[in-house]
Amino acid sequence: MIQAPPLYKSTNRCNVCDYIPEPRLDLGVREWTCPTCGTWHDRDINAAINLHKYALSQCEVVDFE
Repeated sequence: MIQAPPLYKSTNRCNVCDYIPEPRLDLGVREWTCPTCGTWHDRDINAAINLHKYALSQCEVVDFE
């Protein structure tokens, strides 16, 4: 099983350019637009994409040749 660290910023990280807003976005903010690349984010969908990317980054590539 792969688990992201407890403080991993899945909702506060642009899944396109990795920009992290400071200060951290309040939990009441459900949508935001990245000031760096202009991508609009739904907080929950953005978090899901970031966690998926994190999980893939933790997997080893196996060469069966």
